[in-house]
Amino acid sequence: MALVPWTSHTLRARIRRDALAQPPVIKTLLVDQSAEFLVGASLWIVGRPELVVVGKVRSGLKALEAVSRLKPDLVIMDCVLPELDGFRVARLIKALPSPPLIVIATFATSRTARDEALAAGADGFIAKDEFAGGLERFLDEEMERRSGARGAATSPERRDRRGLRIEPDP
Repeated sequence: MALVPWTSHTLRARIRRDALAQPPVIKTLLVDQSAEFLVGASLWIVGRPELVVVGKVRSGLKALEAVSRLKPDLVIMDCVLPELDGFRVARLIKALPSPPLIVIATFATSRTARDEALAAGADGFIAKDEFAGGLERFLDEEMERRSGARGAATSPERRDRRGLRIEPDP
């Protein structure tokens, strides 16, 4: 059996094919006043090939600066932050041209907090104690939505007239 030598053409074709097979990388900014949460969320994200952490900040004002500088695709943020709360930060980020997706991840999982997050423009709302499962579901739903493969039979969620996700209380 003869070995076929690599040519620059076949190598470029293989690199292109391999690059197309890779899932898109989602640049993620983490915003939380808790250093422990930032570390835990970062460790979970390391195991996800489609996610990469591009920044971690611990206040609302730093979040706004980081969004402008880093241009993340996804911001995972608590609603309780120093300087500016996460709801206000979400409103300011969503007012930008081409804003990133925003997921509020918090221990304050009341119906009021959820309603405030969605009214502020958040694309998702998850409990911190269900971070991995909640973010996994959000990412799966977002990938389905982007691929146009959504169907009523496969997605029990509802959306309001602005297209925001409405989730029932746990």
